[in-house]
Amino acid sequence: EQSGADKVVAVPGAHAAVRAARAMNVAVIFNSNRSRESAAQTAAALDGAGLGPVTHGSTLWLKGDDGGGSGKDDRRWAIASGYCVVALVGDQLGDFSD
Repeated sequence: EQSGADKVVAVPGAHAAVRAARAMNVAVIFNSNRSRESAAQTAAALDGAGLGPVTHGSTLWLKGDDGGGSGKDDRRWAIASGYCVVALVGDQLGDFSD
């Protein structure tokens, strides 16, 4: 989390999906279990992978941002309070439901 931002690469299809969503004025929000203390490094990693820009607390949510633990459900609810969520995308089951 604290180093290696320049080594992060996007999974296949991520660039196209993010570009398509943004082209339709859909906000792309990243919800990660990385710690809040690594916000700058996480933003740099996403930007370096071609998926940024992101803003911590707005389009980048991290573990602890909602006052909860490591589960993503509370963050999903916090995000949904300000957005109409149209899709969830992830690479593991926990990205969809705790």
